[in-house]
Amino acid sequence: MDDLYFSPKDEVRWLGYWFTPSLSPNAHFSTRLSLAQGALDTINRLSPPGKGLPPFLYHRLASSLLAPILLYGAHLYTPFMRMQDKLDFFWHRVQRWVTNCLSSTPIPILAIEAYLPPLILLIEHLQRMAALRVVCSPPEINPASDRLHKSVPNRSSYRSPLCHLSLLVKLNPALRPLRWRTSRATICKHLPIDEIAHRTLPLLKERPFFPLHNPQLVPTLSVLQADPPSDSYFTLKKESRAILLLHWTSLAHTPPDYTYLPSLAPHPYMGLAKFLAGRSHQMRSGKSYLAAHPSWYNWDTPSTCPRCRAAAETFDHAVLHWEARCRLRESFLPTLTSLDATSPLWSSDHSIATLSRFISLTATGFPPDMFPPSPGSTIAHSPPPSTPFSPSPRFRFASVEDD
Repeated sequence: MDDLYFSPKDEVRWLGYWFTPSLSPNAHFSTRLSLAQGALDTINRLSPPGKGLPPFLYHRLASSLLAPILLYGAHLYTPFMRMQDKLDFFWHRVQRWVTNCLSSTPIPILAIEAYLPPLILLIEHLQRMAALRVVCSPPEINPASDRLHKSVPNRSSYRSPLCHLSLLVKLNPALRPLRWRTSRATICKHLPIDEIAHRTLPLLKERPFFPLHNPQLVPTLSVLQADPPSDSYFTLKKESRAILLLHWTSLAHTPPDYTYLPSLAPHPYMGLAKFLAGRSHQMRSGKSYLAAHPSWYNWDTPSTCPRCRAAAETFDHAVLHWEARCRLRESFLPTLTSLDATSPLWSSDHSIATLSRFISLTATGFPPDMFPPSPGSTIAHSPPPSTPFSPSPRFRFASVEDD
């Protein structure tokens, strides 16, 4: 051009998407991964060891800053297996950063404690939400929606002339339009817009039509009766989140003694100070500094309590059954009888604050070398100081939307 030579490039960027001649997503997700790692290294300064912001703020940063950077483009791209492993490795690092859990914590438990879904399920949710925006948009104003197949149950009868056979002109003969409510055949490929729309099939259920999003933007659609509140675009968004939670629950293969269930909203105990919240995460996950929780530091040591020598030092024993702490337990936790998922402890801000006070005074789950034993003492831990840490004020917050 004008006597200038431009060498071809193997990668082209457009609106943050990286394209290659083979349309491989590796180049795109490699760039997103490096950007997310740089962002995590920057905000990691807010989380020095043992102190920093409360974990619920780390959860907010992970869901509102790191996840959008890492998964930008995942609405259309699906990473390959090797790239998925790299993304998962980074996501596990983020989950440990949020919870302050030990590196030996099982991955399914780590995701539940961080209240951050596995990355593969989060990508499916993003793609389902992107498809939902296409099928619920008025075709008159959305150039993607008006090219859907005619069988898509949309209230508007308008479709572009290019919606069917004319799309196949000069394309691969293996490409075929995908009719609604039909399984995707393996012998042929389907149009990309049909593949995207087909992801919303579990959301349709018994509905005759998809509810339109903002139908008032089209004057010709203003005569349509408005969707009732029970059948709207936002209802489908909630159902998509329910599908995400259902898949997460079915894939979370946790040990039988771990009774806590997945959730998309951070728990109130994550509002404690980082050190005390980290003790709770570690003891709930079964990988902490208690003797009965095997980890890298005590793999070969006995699991019996080093203080009473009577039972295994589990989370329940250290808080509920150790006789030497009976007086403190009666003062702080007089009605507490269980620490499992059904315990009323986890639904009361006051109970969570008193539990953190009890853990602080008794140094339950603290690192073994944090308080060295006194000279001549045979007990593994010396008495803790009065109040080395105090929980932050109680808080309440609403669940964070993924979309």
